[in-house]
Amino acid sequence: MAFNLVYEKENGSKNCSYAGFLFEEQYIIKHFPNEIRKKLIDYQGTLDLVKSFDTVTNTEFDKSVLEETFSLRPDKIEMWRIGEAFSEFFLQENFKIRFWYNHLRDLKNPNSSDAGTDLVGFVDISEDTLFVFGEVKTSEDERSPPQVVYGRTGLKRQIAELCTNERTICNLIRYLAFKVVGLPRNDPFSQDFHRALAGYIRSNKRIYLVGLLVRDTGLNSKDLQTRYDEHEHTTHKDMIVKFIGLYIPTKIGKWESIVNGGGAAND
Repeated sequence: MAFNLVYEKENGSKNCSYAGFLFEEQYIIKHFPNEIRKKLIDYQGTLDLVKSFDTVTNTEFDKSVLEETFSLRPDKIEMWRIGEAFSEFFLQENFKIRFWYNHLRDLKNPNSSDAGTDLVGFVDISEDTLFVFGEVKTSEDERSPPQVVYGRTGLKRQIAELCTNERTICNLIRYLAFKVVGLPRNDPFSQDFHRALAGYIRSNKRIYLVGLLVRDTGLNSKDLQTRYDEHEHTTHKDMIVKFIGLYIPTKIGKWESIVNGGGAAND
């Protein structure tokens, strides 16, 4: 597995928790140039576009031009974007959260930043499918908690907003709805959306929220403990709130090189 659970706590209702995971270097070397890079360049999206429009090509040269046209090639991959992609991958692999749509497709310029909630997906809890909304903060700040937790765009305020502001959640659901409008009802994305929407209509608190902190510093449960304490007794019974710390043993300055196949973390 190449990572370990190093701290964890859950409330009595089992709908609010925090946990920290410490990764080994081998895990980063294996996944950064593969699964993480594929997310950052929307590898699957490019394949889908080429397949959808390959009727306009007549030669191998034409096909290569088509692939070049649809490829996503940012000039630079920012550390926060790597943190988001890694968080998404970790949730997929270990919490069975499904992300059907790469939000990089909404950017007209791949080098720009996108507004709004970082992660949107779906998860099965008991017999229900829930909307998943997540915020990710990536930091090399040595303080615990780091500064990215605080302020107008900090993790603290963002998760509180998702917990209490129904309009914010409605806007996110509307965003997803436009992605599934033209899909067949048997498409997995469409099926997840319809099930999650039905659950939300029954209770507008039936959602799954996750705040992730990605760090290249030593592990410290204080990074998220206060966030957990704030929500431990206030989380609505229908809602699930998780705070997750991901501790990477590789300095942030080397992440982009590893993603691009630049060798071992400690080279």
